[in-house]
Order: sequence, then structure tokens, then C-alpha cells
Amino acid sequence: MKTTTKRATRRLAASLAIITALVTGGAYAADWTVSANTVLTEDKTVDALTVNSGVTLNLNGYKLYCSSLAGSGTITNTYSDLTQPNGTFAMVTPSTTYNGTVTNLFSNNFTYKQDTVGRLLLQSASANQNLPLIIDYDFGEGNARVVNKYIVYVGTSGRAPKAWVLYGSNATSAYNNASDDGWVAIDDARTNETGWAGADNDKPADSRSYDCENTTAYRYYRLKITATNDSTKKTKYLELVQLEYFDTNIAAGELHIDVASGATVPLSVALSGNVKVVKEGAGTLSKSSDFYMNEGSLVIKSGAVTINGRILIGYEAGTAAVQIDDGTLTINGNQSNQALIIGNKGTGVLTINGGTVTVASGKDTYLGYVNGSDGTLNLNGGTLTTRRIIENNGSGVVNFNGGTLKANATVQQNGLINASAVVNVGEGGGTIDSGNLSDATSDNRVFVAADIGGTGAIRFKGGKTINIEGAVNCTGGAIVELGTKLVAANETAKTSLLAGLAVDGITYTEDTPDIPVFQYTSDLTDPDDRAHVSFLNCGEGTAAEISGAQILVDFVAPAWELDADHLTWSSLVEKYGAPAEDATVIIKSDTAYTLTIDQDATIGELVFTGSGSVTLAVNSGCTLAKTGSGTALWSLDNASTGTISVNAGTLKVNSVTGTGTSQTIRVKGGATFDLNGVGDVTVNVILEEGAFFVNTGSDIGTDTAQTVSITLEGNATVSTTSGDFGLIGPSFGETALYLGAYTLTISGSKTFRLCKTTITGAGTINVVGGILTQRGTSYGDAGKQSSTGADCTLVIGSGTTLTIGACQTLTVKNFTNTGTINTSQNGTLTVTGTLTPGNAIKNLTLANGSTVKATGAAQTVSTTFSATGAITVDASEIDAQDLKDAGETGIDVLTVPVAFNPSGVTWNVAGAAIAGTRAKWRTDAGGATKTLYIAKSTGTMMIVY
Repeated sequence: MKTTTKRATRRLAASLAIITALVTGGAYAADWTVSANTVLTEDKTVDALTVNSGVTLNLNGYKLYCSSLAGSGTITNTYSDLTQPNGTFAMVTPSTTYNGTVTNLFSNNFTYKQDTVGRLLLQSASANQNLPLIIDYDFGEGNARVVNKYIVYVGTSGRAPKAWVLYGSNATSAYNNASDDGWVAIDDARTNETGWAGADNDKPADSRSYDCENTTAYRYYRLKITATNDSTKKTKYLELVQLEYFDTNIAAGELHIDVASGATVPLSVALSGNVKVVKEGAGTLSKSSDFYMNEGSLVIKSGAVTINGRILIGYEAGTAAVQIDDGTLTINGNQSNQALIIGNKGTGVLTINGGTVTVASGKDTYLGYVNGSDGTLNLNGGTLTTRRIIENNGSGVVNFNGGTLKANATVQQNGLINASAVVNVGEGGGTIDSGNLSDATSDNRVFVAADIGGTGAIRFKGGKTINIEGAVNCTGGAIVELGTKLVAANETAKTSLLAGLAVDGITYTEDTPDIPVFQYTSDLTDPDDRAHVSFLNCGEGTAAEISGAQILVDFVAPAWELDADHLTWSSLVEKYGAPAEDATVIIKSDTAYTLTIDQDATIGELVFTGSGSVTLAVNSGCTLAKTGSGTALWSLDNASTGTISVNAGTLKVNSVTGTGTSQTIRVKGGATFDLNGVGDVTVNVILEEGAFFVNTGSDIGTDTAQTVSITLEGNATVSTTSGDFGLIGPSFGETALYLGAYTLTISGSKTFRLCKTTITGAGTINVVGGILTQRGTSYGDAGKQSSTGADCTLVIGSGTTLTIGACQTLTVKNFTNTGTINTSQNGTLTVTGTLTPGNAIKNLTLANGSTVKATGAAQTVSTTFSATGAITVDASEIDAQDLKDAGETGIDVLTVPVAFNPSGVTWNVAGAAIAGTRAKWRTDAGGATKTLYIAKSTGTMMIVY
């Protein structure tokens, strides 16, 4: 990931010493086009600045002010490779090389080539035969320089140097002399440099940057290599591609860009060397592609900077920094999940003192991207919004001192802050904000994997759940704002949080609602946990107003471990103490047990852990009520005779044991009972107003028992979005649907089945999505799975389907259809009340006293039709004018097979707009069908059958 062209243009600065086009004088220039290599000699102010392609403008440590920027040339500074072009070089030992010459090391050719050009290669017949390798560099008389940084470039990994010493000297006698006399070691720490990545042929060479604490100007510098990474071959190699010496103390040249409000200026030029770019003004500075910063800095004083690619701070082996004092930095990224990289191969620093930095949704922030690189994020103020911060292969540090880190997505892997990142909180404190999540997975939860330490206080806010997976050991403690909940994912997180957790945002009184702010979802074995929880407070000066610490926590009881002597709720309460009514109680077992609820219990959540399977059984007359808003995964016992009440959140079936049909699941408004694809759950479900009954698992087969009964105590919903399910009893026994006066809405896209179901009550089954099926079979007792609903109304809505299985009968009082009736099956619909015509049905029976509505569209029966007694044709929806216009042909009501004999059936017309309207039958063309129609009387009417 190197850019040879950028590296080469950076080093053009050295050659600018011989350029004659110098900028002198401080006169203001309205516009300035740089068309030849140019070196500043003092500060300069212009309006529009253009640096032409192929041209380098060297700031030379001065300041250049502009309001617009154009061109694709290069702006650089005198901080560059000190070893070109004026020095001389000497190969001290060995005096000859296998390939190349020592001058190749300073040629600024950074591409690895497997030939004689652009590299220095030694070959030894045996280990270390040509070592040490000593290379001397002479800056020249009167030109001593301070070298405090150097970069080593290598080709193949096995030929890279492993150990060396860098020396400096001002003794002429020391230069080109194999002795170390007269030399001063300025970096002797390189004893085991392994793990080089190497490079492919014609690709940028691998490089590493090294800093040394040298403040003395030396004329001569020596690199003495004493060991190589080539340890596996009989012939030993040492290979170097490039060597550079730097003085990083040279002042940066500054480019100030003042963008007017409403204007957008492209950052089109290449920046190289120690250039400091200062963005000012209310307008926008933009980069349409990746922004590479190998050295130098970007300071945002005001306005906006937008990068429509990645920003790589410390792209190669240099040190680069970005600082935001105010305004905004937006990084959209353009490659996989990468957007903000702090320390790519070199050292990168991002400091946020104010304003905002926003990483695009779905993109990440990396600290120390490549092995050996360093990335530091300083959050001194303002906000960084990102999906996650990943400490990659290098070193990564996050320093809070007044700033905020905000999550914009839920990512469990690596978490918002990677576990390997170092996180420090300074005296100014820091904030982790969960309140900007763009997705709704895992109930909008933020995961923080890293340990957090330091002297200040870390604050958690945003209104979502934050999973703490590391230790929080801040001297200033941890503060959670009301409405945000912390979940301690392990014992370490729990212990560290409870040692100094405070709650901010409200003064608690006796009337304060229960709002959980802390939850621990693993074993609590410390008997003093309740005492620890009591230390929670609501901020300075308000602790005395707390009316009991339990309202601050989801869980205050220890984990309850099942054993052979404690398998009932009462025995666990006796052993551990009663939990709070909103507590999360954790049941741990490493053995297969059944936990029996033998007394009423109300809890927030019930969680099962351990390697053993725990089945839940509720005794007759007892109720286990779940009040928490989360999703609980339980194994049920069909033999239970008591009640599980889902007061909030979701109860999801994990598995089922036993036989029986007496277990009751009561679902409160807003809560959900989920079969989760588990069959043979023979329970009785009671749905209160606003409750939900769903199957989010796979389809439950048609030969599998599912639910014995559903009772409505308010309007409720059945959802078939994910999987088929329904009312099917064991061995196809009787099932029941108690509607009362309420409406059961069936939604989704899959199938809800009725099987031998007795439907009672005058309520309504309203199918607004998916398929309602009267389960059928092509063999056996034809009436085996018939369902009846003498008083109910069935509505098949637009876009939905009613299927009556082969040999089955579905009986309802009233039937309205704007959807589809599946005519591929051979079942029969029986209507005892009112039939509102819709699409075709295969078999239809109208009971004595039933009504057929005349709507202007005929109900078509394709195979079998029967009717008995007196049938009323309700003509109230037909306009008088329509009756007149219809004349003797009338308005069709019902089309049936011609084999139907209507004799013995009385057809009464009611509600007609014209007196004397009568019902008539006619045999249709082709003789296959006959149609019942209504027409106004034209005199004496004869009804012909």
C-alpha cells in the first residue's frame, strides 16, 4: 500500500535548491498560477492558487494563504530526504557487492526489482561471511545535519536486515574506516527486526521508520548491519532497496485555505513533506478520492472538510496528524469497510478538540493498520461518530479528555472499541454515546470490548443498551445517564462497574418509575453484590433522594444454581432470597433438570445458562410473570398446568418436553409469544388487547401438534411472517378458538392453519396477510379436520388466500372475500349467516336462513353448491337506477353448477330499492351453469327452476 509517485514527488524538494524561480517579496497577488518549480522565501497571500500538473511548490517553512485551490501539482516543504543529492557514500565492508552499488541506496528508487538496478544485494557462501555490512554517508564539509529519523526499505522478507546500529560522527578519520573509533551510537536498539512483509517484483518495497533521540548535528552517519533474516539457506543474502535520513525538527510550511460560506474548494493538489494545511472559513474543502498523509498535518479551524474516499494519516513511514478545533470532517470511504485509518504504515494522530468527525455508515476507523504502525485518537472535545474502532496489527490508543465517541451501527464483532486497543480517560472525562444507531439489530445494542482506564470519569449515554465486555477501571468512576442501560458481560466488567457506578439524569423519589440502568447476565457469586448495588447514586447531591437501589438495576439477586435439592422456585427463593419484580434472574445448571414454579413469581427476565438443559414447569394455580422488555428463550413442559404470563418483551420457545394440554401462556398487550419453529407445543394461549402470537422459526409441519387453543381477551394479532403454524392438537384432536366479541388479525406472508377447530363467539377473523387454511387430507374421515364457527365473521382481505383442504369443511356465520379462495383443494365453505360475494370458490353450502348479498358481482361456485330452507338475497347495495338499467336480464348474484336443483329452497329478496324485485334463475349459455339474479318486476312473475 505505497505510492511510489507520491514518494518521489515528495523528494523533489531537495532538488529545488538549484531552482532559480524563487518567490521574493510580500506583495499581495489576487491570483497566482505556479507553472514552474518554485520555492517560497517569505509568507505570501493570494486569492486563487493554482499549482500546475508536474510542478512543485516548496513552502520552505513559510505560510501561504489562499481562498481557492486548483491544479494537480505538488505542494511540499523542506522537510525531506536529507541524503539526496549532495552527500557522498562509501561501502566500508565488504568492499564489493553481489549486485548493485551503494549509490543505489540513495537513488530514490523505491520499487523492488529483481535485477541489478535499484537495490544492493550481498551474497555469502556461509552465514555472516560478508557481515558486518558498513555503509557511511557524508553530508559534506560545513553541512552537518541532525538526523533523528531514518527509514529502511527492503525487498524480500528473508533478505531483510535483522540487527544493526546507527552511528554519527564529526571525525573525518572515522569516515570510510572499518573501526568504530570516533563514532557515537545514536540508535543501538535494533537487535531483532523480524517479520518483514517483503515485496513482489516491480512493486513498492517494504519499509520501516525508526526514530532516534539525537539532537547533535553530525557530518558523517554510519549504518552497521550485523545480522540478517536469511537463516534457512546455505547461501546467505542481505538485500536493501533504499535508505533515508531525516531531520524532523524543520518547521512545517503552512498552507491556509480560507473558504467562503457556501463555496466548495477541491483539495486537488498532492501534499508532500512536512506541510501543515489549515482549513478556515465557513465553506467546504473537499477531496474526491483517498487523502494520503505521510507527513505533515491538517488543522480544521472552521467550516467543513469532506473526503469522498479514505483518509490515511501516517500513510507510509512518516508521522502525520489531523486536528479538528471546530467545524466538521466527513469521511465517506470508498473501499470495503475502510474510511478512517490512523497510522497506516507510519504514525498517525487524530486530535478532536471540538466540532465533529463523522465516518460514513457501515465504515470503520482503524488504529495502527499495518504491523509496526502507531495510531492515536485524542478525544479532547467534540464527537467522533463511527461504526467501530479497530486496533489492527499495529498499536492503537484512544485518549478521552472531554470528547465523545458515538456509535452509528450495532456491531458485536470487535465492538465499538476493539479489545486490543488501549483506552485512557483523562481528567476531562469522556463519553460513549449509543444514541445514533442506524440499524435495529440486537435491540440496538452497542458492544464495548476494550478495557477502559485513566484518571477521569467515563460517561455512557444515548438511550440504548451498551454491553461492557472489558474492565472499567477509571479513577473517576463510570456514569450512566438515565435511559441508557449497561450490561456487564462478565465478572470482570461487573466488578469494575459496581465499584464506582453512578447514575445521572434524575433525582429518584418514591414516585420515580422503575428504569433499569445496569444489568449483569452471568453468575453473581459475591454475597455482597446487593450492597455494591446500593452504592449506585444519581449524581452529586442527589443520592439521599434514592428510594431503594433496586429500581436502578435489572438484577440484584445472585445467580441461582440448580441442584438436586433446589429444583423448585420456593426452594431457590429460600436459598437465595426473593428477587426484585423487575430483576433478571439467571438459572445455571450443568445437568438436565426440570425447574418447577410452585408459587407465584414476577420477574423481569429469566435466563438459563450452563451446559445442562433446564425445562420449565408451572404448577396448577401458579403464575410465572415475565415483565422485562427483552427476549427470553425457555424450554416448556407440556405437562404443566399453571400459567406463564408474558407481560412485556418476547417469550420464545427453545424446546418442549412432556405431554399434556393444560399449560397456559397469557400474553399481555405489546408482548409476544413466539413458537420459534418448535413443534408439539400443546399450550393454551390467551391473548389480551394488543398481544402478538408468532412463529419466527421455520415452518411447523401439518402433522405436528402446535397449539390447543387461542382465547381472545381483546383484539390481538397472529403473525406468520417467518413460518407456518396454527391450531393443531395432538393426534388431530379438538382445538378451540375463543373469539368472544374481539378481532383476531392474521398478518404476514405464510400460513396459519385451523384443524378441527371450534370457533366460538361473535368476533371476527380478519386475514390481512398470508394464508388461512382449514387443514385437509386426501384420505381418511372426510370430517376429521372440519372446523366450525356458528357465530363468527371471516374476512379474507385483498392479497390474501383462504384454503379449505380436501374433504374438509369450514363453517362460519358471515363471510367476506376480497382476496382469493384456493380452488385447487376440494373443501367446502358453509355460511350460516351472510355471504358477501368475492372470487370463485369450489364448494359452497348456504344454510337455512342465510343471506347472499347482491353487490353487482356474482359469487361463482365451480363444483358443488347446496342450499336448504329459506335464503335471503340482500339487495340493499343495488341502486334503483342500476335495477332499471339491468332490465329483464337483471343483476347476477350467484353462479352455480347446472346440476344444482333449487326446488324446495325459497329465495327472498330484501332491501331492494324498487318494490317487487324478485330473484330468478337462468341456465347459462353452454348449459354448464345456472345463475341466480334479481330483476325488478314487470308484471306477473313466474319463477322457473
